[in-house]
Amino acid sequence: MAINPSFKSSRGIIKIGAQILLMSKEFPFFKCTYFRGKSAIWKGKVRPDVLSREYTVNLSYAEGEAIPKVQIISPELTHKYGKIPHIYSDTGGLCLFYLGDDNEDKIWRPNKPLTMIVPWILLWLIFYEVFEVTGKWEGGGIGHGNPTSK
Repeated sequence: MAINPSFKSSRGIIKIGAQILLMSKEFPFFKCTYFRGKSAIWKGKVRPDVLSREYTVNLSYAEGEAIPKVQIISPELTHKYGKIPHIYSDTGGLCLFYLGDDNEDKIWRPNKPLTMIVPWILLWLIFYEVFEVTGKWEGGGIGHGNPTSK
C-alpha cells in the first residue's frame, strides 16, 4: 500500500492521525477510543474463523514506538498447558513479529501502517486456539521475554 507522503513525518514515520484514518478505513470494527498528542488506542471485536469465539482486542500505539501493544481484553487467555507462548511477560501483549527478521514483509516498523498488524492478530489467535487444544504452538517464532531483548 502506497502511503501519501503528507501522512509521514520528516523522519518517515507515519503520523498518528494518519494511522487513525487508515485503521478506520480498512478496519472500521476497530474504533479509536483514545487519541491524545501522538498516542492512540483502538478497541475492536474480532473472530479469526467462523468456528472461533469472539475476542475483544486493544491495540495501543504512540507515534514512533518500535512495537505497538496488542492485548486480548476478553475472553481471558488461559491454557491448561501453562504459559501461553508469544506473549510478552512484561506487558501481556501479543508477540506478532520478530524485530530481527530480515524479511521486511514480516515485521512492522513505524514507517508502515498499523493496518498490517490486524491480520497478524487474527493469525496469532488461530495459533492460540490450536495451542489450546493440542498444547503445541504451530506459529513458529523464537523464545523471548522483553520485546527489546528479542
